[in-house]
Amino acid sequence: METLTREDILSRVDALALKLNTTADHLFQILVIQAQIEVFQFTLSWFVLSLAFLLSLRKVVNFIDWRDPVPPSQVITTIICVCSGVLLVGVTFTLINIVPTNLMNPEYYALKEIGQWIGR
Repeated sequence: METLTREDILSRVDALALKLNTTADHLFQILVIQAQIEVFQFTLSWFVLSLAFLLSLRKVVNFIDWRDPVPPSQVITTIICVCSGVLLVGVTFTLINIVPTNLMNPEYYALKEIGQWIGR
């Protein structure tokens, strides 16, 4: 990996901003706001998945009787419960990774994104 000087980094950031038809300062501000938007999106998806999981789990618990044959609607509800539970675990781990950084230090997110674009 090549070592970039400060001038190289600034020129690449300016080139990226020019390519996006904006200034480097405005690009940085947009990326800081984008960090907060990502937190909101993941949190909203976590709440929706939690609601789907809890409602389907409640239905599954209500109709569990292993002596009777299971109707197809109960099988579908069980599948929804399991899938939403698995997705909920994945989104929870993602939230644990991104929320502290993006909320407490959105500038780090902005610099990381710029660094990924410069590294290309």
